[in-house]
Amino acid sequence: GGEFYSGITNNGTMTIKNALINTEGYNNAITTGQNSKLDLLENITITSNYSRTIYANYGIINIYENITINNTYSSTTEAAGIEIYSATVNILNNVTIKTNNGKGIYMKGGTLNLGEKDYPVSKELPSITGSTYGIYKESGTFNFYDGIITGTENGAISGTVNDTPDVYSVVVSEDGKVAQLG
Repeated sequence: GGEFYSGITNNGTMTIKNALINTEGYNNAITTGQNSKLDLLENITITSNYSRTIYANYGIINIYENITINNTYSSTTEAAGIEIYSATVNILNNVTIKTNNGKGIYMKGGTLNLGEKDYPVSKELPSITGSTYGIYKESGTFNFYDGIITGTENGAISGTVNDTPDVYSVVVSEDGKVAQLG
């Protein structure tokens, strides 16, 4: 609900490559609308100092290679690198998401595919880090296929993981702050 102000609003098909996106004073750097498709291809850094860096409202977002998503907002209330409402977000390859004050990824619904269900499994990338939680899932589908998830204060993952690669399971550190596949 409510109005969202974004640096970029995608309501169609958009491809971004070799870009530096830095927004100040907007709720989101990027917002996706219904039936939209956003491909973040390679060599992209997206930084927001407010609320959510990417608001995955609807549609499909594919995040591919050498992508960094930062959120430097100073409040933990709504801060997230990516907030997923009803979209499908596919995070692949060399991707880093970091939130200084809040959740790396906040799932209110939709689908998150972290990596691909293939082999070999990467235990280092994608890298998702939040100061409170790495991934905070209220609802939706979270498939954990590659990477490392860190929540420096409260824990790596809040909520359930729906799928992992065959013969792998989620391994959480003793203090609960780091999760990988093992």
